[in-house]
Amino acid sequence: MIFRSLVLGQVVHAVVDEDVLVDGHPDIRRLRPLARLGGDEWSTIGEVRELARIPYRDWPEKGWRPGRPGREHGA
Repeated sequence: MIFRSLVLGQVVHAVVDEDVLVDGHPDIRRLRPLARLGGDEWSTIGEVRELARIPYRDWPEKGWRPGRPGREHGA
């Protein structure tokens, strides 16, 4: 028999060592998190990319999504 569980929760407090902060925010490269995937499988962070976000107030039109065919940002 296989048992599975789903656990949902709310984070009410988090503590981060000041050594991993950059400009007041945690730096993923300094945190070096480890994630359990299941069974005997674990994962670490691979390549980290930075991608500037478009503030909501600057979205060109309602319904626009990055990569949507025929619609470029600002067009």
